[in-house]
Amino acid sequence: MADKKITLRLNHVPVTEMLHYIGDLAGVKFQTQQYAIVVLPAGSAAAGPGAAGLPPHP
Repeated sequence: MADKKITLRLNHVPVTEMLHYIGDLAGVKFQTQQYAIVVLPAGSAAAGPGAAGLPPHP
């Protein structure tokens, strides 16, 4: 997957929406925690207690 390049030009787009687009292209999902954004394989479960997942992508 290291050979894939993603180029985005976004204006006035929330960070969570940007992460959804990148995650869809890269086959991963992101979870936000208090001081981190965790990258997980698309089919994995929650990163642990207290992990708040991003809202579903429309």
